[in-house]
This record gives sequence, C-alpha cells and structure tokens, in this order.
Amino acid sequence: MRVGWCLPTMLLLLAAAGCKQTPAWMQSQPQQAQLQQLQQQQLAAAQQQQSLQAAASSMDRLNQEKEQQLALSRQELQQLQVRVAALSTRLTETTADLTRERADKVAVQKKFDDLLAANRRTGTVSITANSSHTVDLAAVEIRGVDVRRDGDVIRVTLPSSQLFAPGSAQLAAGGGSLLDTVAVELARAYPQQLIGVEGHADGATPTGAAGQNPQQVSTLRAMAVYNYLASRGSLRTEQLHVAGYGANHPLYSNATPAGREANQRIELVVYPETVRNNTR
Repeated sequence: MRVGWCLPTMLLLLAAAGCKQTPAWMQSQPQQAQLQQLQQQQLAAAQQQQSLQAAASSMDRLNQEKEQQLALSRQELQQLQVRVAALSTRLTETTADLTRERADKVAVQKKFDDLLAANRRTGTVSITANSSHTVDLAAVEIRGVDVRRDGDVIRVTLPSSQLFAPGSAQLAAGGGSLLDTVAVELARAYPQQLIGVEGHADGATPTGAAGQNPQQVSTLRAMAVYNYLASRGSLRTEQLHVAGYGANHPLYSNATPAGREANQRIELVVYPETVRNNTR
C-alpha cells in the first residue's frame, strides 16, 4: 500500500518541477527507438563534421603548399626574365662587336695588302751580287741579344715579347730602345750590307689580333720594325727590306708554350751583298 501511495506522489512532484523529459523507464518503446535513432544521427553528424574539418585542414595544407610552389615559380620566372634580358643585352653587344671585328678585318686586310704592295715596289736601290764564295761576314756581339751565323748570313734574333705587347703589332715602350741599340751596332759593323727585317710567328693567332693570320701578323710586325729603323736613321732605308714568314720557319716545336713564344720573333738578317744608293 505504501508503494502505491508513493508513485502518484512522485508523478506529482515531477509535474510540479516542470520536467519536460520522461524517464526512460516511463517511455514507450517507440519513443526509445526514436531517441536512439536521434543519438545515432547526432553521432553520425559529429563524425561527418570531424571528417569535414579534417578535409578542410588537408585542403588548407594543400593550398599553402600550392601558394609556396606558386611563389617559387614566380621567383624562378623573374630570375629567368633577368637572365633573358642579360642574354639579350649580350647578344646585342656581341652583334655590335662582330660588326666592328668585320670592319677591323677589312681594314687590316687593306693595310696588309698595302704593306705588301709597298714592299714589292722597285726603288732606286741597286744590289751588288755576291760573286765570291769567300766573303765572310764578321759576327758582332750585342749584349743580351742572340747573334748567330747561318751559312753566309748573320742573324740577329729579337724575341717579339721584348718588342711588342701580346697580340699587338705596335712597338711596346721598351721595344724602341732595344732596336736602337741593335741598329747602332749593325750600322757600325755592316754599313753597306743588305739587311732583311724578317717577321716570324707561331702557329696560333695572337690574342686580340682579330682577323689576322700568322702570315699577316709576322708581316705587320716586320713592317713596324722597318718603319722604326727607317725613322731613326741609323740604318739607311735602301739597306733594308721586309719579309713576313708567318709560322713557316719555326726554331722550336709549337707543341709547348715556351716553343711558341720563342718562335714569335723578329730577325735582322745581314747578307753578304752590299747596297749602294743610285739617287743623285
């Protein structure tokens, strides 16, 4: 009887408290099924939300990686554009240099042809032939200079490195002083002899001698020495003649740098023949 009294009392108390939920033990089976279904839906929604959040995080990471890759690509593109601009500038400069080199080559070829023509012109000089095989030129000694007998001629060898800057056919600052010393001694020892100014080169074109082959280089250097000697007056112009032999008469093998350097030379060759000036 007491239990039966308490149950109504409890119902009244629950109603008075405004409880909106019915205890599970008081719910009907359909209500319990609906509640379980609702809980399952909530759980599925929570799992789906977690999956969406994970996917969103993954997309964020992918987007960041793509942004980094895009930034690197932009940087590489900028660097490539800079290199292309530099190459374009170099191409323009190279084209201009090539145009100048071609013009220089034409000028050098003309100068070379003019020098050869001038060297071949016949002047008023007569050469007395050496009809005697007993003529013996006395060799001279010049300090610091190689002087040697070669058959019936005397050869005075002057290294190009002492006369010219590398790749140049213009006399260097100290080259004139050496030529003056040699010319004075030759004029004293051989006042009437024919003297050849021979230019020799190695098998390679000197650096900076654009468009010039060894034959041209040797001739231009020989002409530079000839012009200097003629301007100084120690040797008479009618005594001198010029020849450029290129790399045809090497003293040493061109296989080594030392050999190539030694083969680049000017030789003043004293002949037994004498020269007299017919100009009156």
